[in-house]
Amino acid sequence: MNTIQKIETGLVELFAAALPDFKVGAAGDQQAMTAYESESGALVIAAGEWKQEYPHLPDYRVTVHLTGRTSVDADPDRERITELLTLTQQYAQKLTIPVLAEALSETAVGWLPQGFAQGSIKDEMHGFEIIYELIIVDVIFISKP
Repeated sequence: MNTIQKIETGLVELFAAALPDFKVGAAGDQQAMTAYESESGALVIAAGEWKQEYPHLPDYRVTVHLTGRTSVDADPDRERITELLTLTQQYAQKLTIPVLAEALSETAVGWLPQGFAQGSIKDEMHGFEIIYELIIVDVIFISKP
């Protein structure tokens, strides 16, 4: 399993335990994407956009997108999306570096909020996106057989 897969899998496990009333999955997981498109809504986690700010140091920054959605038909008063957003924000803010490092099997050294967006598409969906920057060291880009 490469580093991106480990990050997504670890974060999915953490958030799934914290949000038992919602579907949680990785962006590359077909079941998660099906739930994301369903009326019940879901939280999808995507890791990507690697960057190494300082080439002489072994730290890498990975952008992590936490994206939630509910159907307008199933959530006309926005109660469910508001609950999902609130719980996701609360849990993301509570994540500590040791918890992240253990869950991701990586040496995490930072978990920094970067952005937030929320909105609705008329007669279709409610959604949000929270962006974090995860800083890790000792990255393994290719899994070994």
